[in-house]
Amino acid sequence: TYGHEVGDQFLQAVADRLRRCVRRSDTVSRFGGDEFTVLLSAIKQEEEVFLGWSVDEQGEGGAEPASA
Repeated sequence: TYGHEVGDQFLQAVADRLRRCVRRSDTVSRFGGDEFTVLLSAIKQEEEVFLGWSVDEQGEGGAEPASA
């Protein structure tokens, strides 16, 4: 274990990454200790939702459409 300070820094980094993956109109919230909630606003079609961002070592990433 790395302690609470390192854990908090990690969770802040996760929150920052989540915020970069959604629109300004969406909301990212830390819901519990290590749980996050993402509220997507004004979704009209399933294709507007993307899930599963992955970033490789070069910082390149991609997303796959979410399945219903």
